[in-house]
Amino acid sequence: IFNTTAIDKKEADRIKKEESILPTISPKKEQSINFINKDKTFAFTLPSSSWINKTDDAKVTSFEDANVGKMVILQGKGEEELSSIIAPSSEDITKTLIKASGLEDGKDFILNNWTSKDVDGVNVYSYDVHLISDKGNGYKVIYNKMFFTNDAYLSVEVSLKDENLLPEIVKSIDTLKILGDTPLAKATLDVKLDGIDDITPREDEKKSEEVKENEAKENAKEVTNNENSSVQDTRLPQRDLPNGGLSEEQLNDTNLSRTIYANNGKAIVVVPIDDKWQDRDGNKYRFIDEQTALDDNDTDYYYHQESANVYYMSPEE
Repeated sequence: IFNTTAIDKKEADRIKKEESILPTISPKKEQSINFINKDKTFAFTLPSSSWINKTDDAKVTSFEDANVGKMVILQGKGEEELSSIIAPSSEDITKTLIKASGLEDGKDFILNNWTSKDVDGVNVYSYDVHLISDKGNGYKVIYNKMFFTNDAYLSVEVSLKDENLLPEIVKSIDTLKILGDTPLAKATLDVKLDGIDDITPREDEKKSEEVKENEAKENAKEVTNNENSSVQDTRLPQRDLPNGGLSEEQLNDTNLSRTIYANNGKAIVVVPIDDKWQDRDGNKYRFIDEQTALDDNDTDYYYHQESANVYYMSPEE
């Protein structure tokens, strides 16, 4: 057995001298990662490098960390796009929006840290929803932050599998800076991110050719749908009836109606008919998981466990 305390004094002096000339190695500091979307309309610091960008187009930007959760950022402007989005302008309205997904206040979820403020004419809302039942589909908390004006909006939603990560997410989203000439940018003028404060995209750079082509297809599809509206199946949501002509039960049950979101941010109500989910124009969809639907062209749509009530409900209700 070695006696580690019985070291020769000369040997000890040699070891001490060698240690004094060894370089000091500082712990590696993790570099922050700033993300700027393709159209340069917003930027922020990602929570970590493990968040992978999955979608980045004119209306939807999404990220995923398989071990942590998902993040979706939606943008829209104009009367038509704003008509499909309801601002969480009070705690009661926010709870109503959540309950429209089939969740019960106090049993399935708890609303925390709801805030509302006006920043130079931009309404900014934030809150977190703690999911306390198995209806959370593996997620424990959802953080939301939204920016609204009369003609534009930007919303952020982050679903987390571990509520202990919430402070890290809030810190990340607080770095979000809205860019360009949109009035929403006034709400984040004080946010500073290295290397991006001078970015102001030209109007002709805001849309890629792919986005323009997709928009043209959507417009052509809508024209065709409008032409065929006169022969609409009465089982589908009706254009000219309150709540689309759906019953109270249909409005509030995700087995009987669902709200999905196209990549341009447009909300669409679908109902099950003949073993297919269909919108008011008879377009068919299928759900491949708890958050994704595909149409017959395999175009994907985002689903957030919401019934038709979210689409038809107004703040006054």
